[in-house]
Amino acid sequence: MFKYFNKFLVTLTLIACILNSFVFLIEPLMTDKIFDLTALNSRKETWGFLVYGLTLYLLLYAVMFIANLLINQIMTIGCGNIRLDLYKRLILGHQEIGNEQKISLLTQDVEYYLWNHISPSILLVAHISNFLLLSIYLLVKNIPIGLLFIACSFIFLVVQLRISKIAERKGDEQALERQKLLSLVSDAVVGRPTLVQNQALSSGLKNVQNQSTRYEDSRQTFGIYQSFFAFLANLMLFVSQFLPIFLGLVLIAAGTSVQVTDLIAMFIAATRLEQPLMNIVNDIFRLKGAKSISDTFDQILAQPIPKEQERSLTNEDFEALECHQLTKSFAGRRLFSNLTYRFDKGKKYLIKGPSGSGKSTLFKLILQELSPDEGAIDMVLDNGQVTTDYQQRIGLIAQSPYLFNDSIRYNLTLGDKFSDALLLEKLEQVDLTAEFDNILDYQIVNNGENISGGQRVRLDIARNLIRQKDVLLADEVTAPLDAQNAKNIRNLLFNLPVTVIEIAHHIDDDFIYDGEIDLSYYEN
Repeated sequence: MFKYFNKFLVTLTLIACILNSFVFLIEPLMTDKIFDLTALNSRKETWGFLVYGLTLYLLLYAVMFIANLLINQIMTIGCGNIRLDLYKRLILGHQEIGNEQKISLLTQDVEYYLWNHISPSILLVAHISNFLLLSIYLLVKNIPIGLLFIACSFIFLVVQLRISKIAERKGDEQALERQKLLSLVSDAVVGRPTLVQNQALSSGLKNVQNQSTRYEDSRQTFGIYQSFFAFLANLMLFVSQFLPIFLGLVLIAAGTSVQVTDLIAMFIAATRLEQPLMNIVNDIFRLKGAKSISDTFDQILAQPIPKEQERSLTNEDFEALECHQLTKSFAGRRLFSNLTYRFDKGKKYLIKGPSGSGKSTLFKLILQELSPDEGAIDMVLDNGQVTTDYQQRIGLIAQSPYLFNDSIRYNLTLGDKFSDALLLEKLEQVDLTAEFDNILDYQIVNNGENISGGQRVRLDIARNLIRQKDVLLADEVTAPLDAQNAKNIRNLLFNLPVTVIEIAHHIDDDFIYDGEIDLSYYEN
């Protein structure tokens, strides 16, 4: 996963985070310096102390500032690279993943992954270095007392984690009782007419009262536990910080070489020891929490990026689209078998059959979104060449085409470069130019709620005409339209100089297709 990040920046960030650990030693080092000053008592040394402190603070906090900037920089670069790679893979492939899940993966899941997998992975190194540096400082000062400080910090951490788990469980119990109370109150208020009509108002009130008592008991219990946990946490703070001090004082009283000044500096350092430990545990929890998202991303990003079909703007060499002995089953049921048909250039065809006969499935086979169980589909060119690499030559006109919240110009070009003259030519061809003022700049709102159903379909047809598709697949495009609009759309399709294959249930007798396929004939 770290291949998406600049290796030099990551290395530099890790070094800066490790150096940033010295921030935790500012107070102990300043304390040591103060105690050194008590024996010197000179103006020169006093000013020297000021310079020492200022240099120490400026240097270490400058390192912290640089570390934070580097973390932000690699997160920005890494997140952008990961999102772009995910976008390519999810848009061009992974049909098994629904659109809502794809949107979630590309937006909130990327952010969650960034801050709960990538960020903790980097910060974990920094937090471990913080703890190790403080531990080394304590051990250099005095090994027995330093070891006791370190051991007590682990004991404090274990107790804190145990307290947190119990508190979380008690909080969940309180929340459950509260939810039950809210449900009963809601039933009692909304269902009051029913309770009154059945003379059960007092019984309903009693249920609410009993649940209210249980909720208040759980709330009181949680408050007692909370107070006790606070007491226990402070008691453990005494154990982790003052017990080693007591040992140091005992050693001093026993005449050992332990200095009071060292003991005070160690105490100050030890007060910072629990924080890196808590951060390490928090980093590990965040990494575990993000494991599911991390595994999903690793699985998607490990697969090659599907090849994007290049746009083709010529149909001069198209001759026909041929289906050979097509067989397709779905959910264990045979939809059609041994379907052989030739769709010639410029002609109009109708696909019909009862619901579930495989009409939309046939379209997906032609679009190469699905593969046939048996047989093949290929495109014949006018030079006699046969190719199966034809997807970019097929256009789909949907029953409810998706329109972007942008201008009609963008909805036609979709970011590609086409001249306004060509756009206007095709809009005129689908009879739309007279229906809008300044049509190319007209803004589509909320997936086309400000235009009619017929206009939506005609915009989709214009999209395909601009790209000079050889074959247009029309999937029930007239179904949601009134009779006149349906007739206008079908008349438009019949007058297009391309091959049109239409799925339709309701047919106007005024239109005569060049060929019809009834899929019910191919069930067996």
